[in-house]
Amino acid sequence: ADADYFFGRERLVAALVARLVGARFLGIVGPSGSGKSSVLRAGLLPALAEGVLPGSERWRRVLLRPGERPLDELRRALVSGARDPVVEALDALPANERLLLAVDQLEELFTACRSEAERAAFADTLARAAADPEGRAVVVVALRADFYGRFAAYPGLAELLGGNQVLVGPMQASEQRR
Repeated sequence: ADADYFFGRERLVAALVARLVGARFLGIVGPSGSGKSSVLRAGLLPALAEGVLPGSERWRRVLLRPGERPLDELRRALVSGARDPVVEALDALPANERLLLAVDQLEELFTACRSEAERAAFADTLARAAADPEGRAVVVVALRADFYGRFAAYPGLAELLGGNQVLVGPMQASEQRR
């Protein structure tokens, strides 16, 4: 909704898009208040909806925050009652289309979710989606840098985060002017 008012981070959005070329996972990492959510919601997602990558305008885009019950939030976002809603969503995709699963404030796995079992299951679900053998899923997560190290306990997700991420810093003066 705020994409028309989003200015100053065009280079960052372009860097995120470039990182998504041929990728199935992208982490947007930065300190609190650096603009991770804004760049995801008002920059990257609208750019993909406009077709910045070939065919990305046809991708099914799902945005969620993990909250207290991340698996329930995932089911709600995917409109699914299935035990594995990602598999169901991927199986329902038309040929040559993809699912973009965007998770904002991934640190809520530690700040809001109290169940280690659910935390681990959600982390595993994201890793499995990004590892879909047919490449039908793209997972983008935004998380606060001070929680980055805690994801080392989840090997599948840790490997993905370590392999493809962009660090978001404070806006530069020229970005602020825009």
